[in-house]
This record gives sequence, C-alpha cells and structure tokens, in this order.
Amino acid sequence: MMRPVNPFGNLPQDMQPFHGVPAAAVKTYQLLAPLHLHGWATTVAAGSDDEALIRRAGRHFTVEPVEGGFLRFLFPPGQACFKATMHRLPLEREPLYVVRGGDWRGNPTGYRRQHANGQDWVEDFGEHQQHIADKIERG
Repeated sequence: MMRPVNPFGNLPQDMQPFHGVPAAAVKTYQLLAPLHLHGWATTVAAGSDDEALIRRAGRHFTVEPVEGGFLRFLFPPGQACFKATMHRLPLEREPLYVVRGGDWRGNPTGYRRQHANGQDWVEDFGEHQQHIADKIERG
C-alpha cells in the first residue's frame, strides 16, 4: 500500500512547516512537470526487495536513514524515475491549472478548483501567499 510522502520528513516534527495545522487549512498548488527535472526521492523499508532493486538499478543516489526502519534514496536531476514509463505528456489539449485543498496528507475537505488559464492560477497563488504572509505578520 502506498503511503503519502511527507516532503518535510527530514525535519523534527515540531519544526515542519505545517506542524499542528490540519490538512483542511492548507491549499496545494500544483504545476505538472516531469519528476526527473529537479531530482526525486523515494522511501522504502530497509532490507526490503525494493531496497535491493534500487541498489542494483544502476542509478546515482545518496541514501539517508528515516525513522521506523526506512531508507530515503535521493536521486539527483537528470535521471528518470522508476515510474518514468507511466508519465504522459499532454497531447492535443490545454494544460490544467488546478488548486486542491489540503497538502501531502490529503484533501479532507474535497476542495478543488480548476482555473481557466495560467494567469488566473498565478493570481490565486499570489493571493494565497499574501494571505499566509498577513497571518504570520499578525501572529
């Protein structure tokens, strides 16, 4: 079973950006791009068949231990991920500009909005960032 990946997993929990914030209070802005452009990571159980597969796959990586007996393999940019054959390029259609509720933990409210164009998406994103900055400033 696939579990959601915490992108801040290396930080102590009380230092993670959304510590104590319910997923329902967060929005996720998503730009779809090939995962290998900026590098990628995968976390597997130490000593598992998945670990053995990664180690003999011939890719460059660094590895770091993760709590609970897991290992996080970090792959630098320029290498296709293990699911590269599943990635698809959009053909003959306009891009999707989507905003969803929640974060890496999920979307408990089911909030989803699709903008008509990239300019509206960028404007929504900027307004949301300003809202966060205003809340931080107020304390």
